[in-house]
Amino acid sequence: MVMSTHIKLPKFDEEIATGSKSIVEQLLRQRLYYDGVVISDDLQMKGAAILGEIGERTIKAFNAGHDLLLFGQNSDSAMEAFEHFKGAFRRGEISKERISKSIERISALKFKIAKSVLF
Repeated sequence: MVMSTHIKLPKFDEEIATGSKSIVEQLLRQRLYYDGVVISDDLQMKGAAILGEIGERTIKAFNAGHDLLLFGQNSDSAMEAFEHFKGAFRRGEISKERISKSIERISALKFKIAKSVLF
């Protein structure tokens, strides 16, 4: 698993890494051939605020290529983000294929962990 952070890499994108498809999908997955799970840093951190309100951060981070989104400071805010995520899916801002890719990567990680513990 790889965790991104809320930094700018101006040689790749003007957006912070958390919201950058250029960094997560193109650099990490395509150029570096990483096919595992990518988790965001806490989307409630001040560094992520540049992406917008909590719901916008959620959509931008997921569509950038993150499989897991971290919310560690406030459960009400996390639930707001979840509701925004569901609405974005209904509006077509997030595709079934994109969700399926994340589920496949998360399932593969769970299998690897279970296998290492059981065998």
